[in-house]
Amino acid sequence: MKKLLIVTGLTVTLLITACGGCGSERITTPQTLEDVLAITNQRRAVSPEPDMKKLQALVDGYNPNIDWTRFINDNRKEMITREEAEYDAKAFFELIRHVYGAYDYFGGDGVFLPLLEDVLQAVAVRWEGRDLWYTVALSQILWETIPTVIADNHFVVDNAWRPFATADYFVWGVPFDKTENGFRQRDTGLYAVSVDGHDTDELFRLTLNEDGEFFYTAVAVRLVRPGFSEDGYSLTVTYCDGSVTTVYLTPEPFVPSFVRTDTSWRAHSLRYENGIPVVSIRSMNNPFQNRSVDSRYAQRVLSFAEDLKDEPIVIIDLRGNEGGHMILNKMFLHALLGETVPSNSIHLGTVSNMYLESRITLPPDINPPRSWSGIDDIDIPFFPHDVYDFHYPKVPFGNHHYIYIPDRRVVPNDRLILLLVDRVTASAGEDFTFRILNMENTLVIGENTSGTHLTTNNRNLYLPNSGMPAVMGDLVIHPEGFWQEGIGIAPDIWVIGDALTVALAMLENR
Repeated sequence: MKKLLIVTGLTVTLLITACGGCGSERITTPQTLEDVLAITNQRRAVSPEPDMKKLQALVDGYNPNIDWTRFINDNRKEMITREEAEYDAKAFFELIRHVYGAYDYFGGDGVFLPLLEDVLQAVAVRWEGRDLWYTVALSQILWETIPTVIADNHFVVDNAWRPFATADYFVWGVPFDKTENGFRQRDTGLYAVSVDGHDTDELFRLTLNEDGEFFYTAVAVRLVRPGFSEDGYSLTVTYCDGSVTTVYLTPEPFVPSFVRTDTSWRAHSLRYENGIPVVSIRSMNNPFQNRSVDSRYAQRVLSFAEDLKDEPIVIIDLRGNEGGHMILNKMFLHALLGETVPSNSIHLGTVSNMYLESRITLPPDINPPRSWSGIDDIDIPFFPHDVYDFHYPKVPFGNHHYIYIPDRRVVPNDRLILLLVDRVTASAGEDFTFRILNMENTLVIGENTSGTHLTTNNRNLYLPNSGMPAVMGDLVIHPEGFWQEGIGIAPDIWVIGDALTVALAMLENR
């Protein structure tokens, strides 16, 4: 395998002349792992402060307060009357207003009240001339209207999940070098002066291939909402010699890192590749869950952390990890590092939702929904409190809201941790990624994550007549420009090829 020139702590300086007018300049494309770490450690040190005025504006004048016990009837009916459907439609929007943390984020009353009128009109049409009609018709109406307002991949209606927002990736795999005068195409020596509709510093990403070679390549990300997609995308590039080229690209296909079966998504493993430990975490299980299988898988992941305490290099593979319980993230990193690693996001919730997260005491004549069985508070006296305080401490914020603001700091870390992610890495998998980004000497390698972290995922609530379930959670606020639903977290290093192969090649060449 081709070896790279090793220059510890310094960026290789090359003098080049191109287009006759650029003169001599320094190439700033990283050449070694140490170069990349120097860049990312500097980036990690910048911790953006939350815009508290913007947060306050989300709760001013908004007073959620609801009797959630009306929403625990999980006896699903196959058919309901028009009056029952209309009542449930109103109840559904009542839940959104009083429980959903992102209610005002998506426009509040000015957006959702007209949407309710649209739903009621659709109910009138579907039930016209019928005494009874199928409950699934109400579910269909809600699914037809919700995506016009809500872009939240955690929002669940009637036990159905659909991607409210995803992304297509258009990759121009031609290598470029980053220089003091812009991005220079390696094979022609020409500089990309501009790319129509793009900031070149955002378009060109640091990339690594399976030979361990660093370069920059153009990656255009296009947000896709339900019903909209692009078969192709073009980049119009103006070069420093005045020439203009249009490059036509098709969406980059997604290549899964493993073949998913009924059991493989739980097949957590620890293995060694070229002497480097590789931990594959397929899901974030809850170690305190009453269901023993969930706890057993979580305890297996935690045992890996204990085995890796003295390893100088660790690869953590979260490709294909669709999430689960965020408490495992804190516990794993605490076991590995000996301290709690904070996230960089803020949780903003309603008091109504806080009741759902607390230990609930129902009236004697009311049984809890079956879906609530096995859900316990995280209140384990034998485990360090700073590990299981994901929901704590909560403090009041505005009227009928609470807020959780993590300790904003970068955690010292003298080992090298490489995190592998892909477009399936979601929810609690993204929370893990956020925490890695708050540590020194870490690299996130792969593709953008899923973009499923705008809200949390809470317990089922049920519409009173139909028993139709819905899930809606707290709002999660991320640093400005850092993350977007459907687009997720951009890796430190984009890869061409298999992310694990790329990471091992980079380590071999260091």
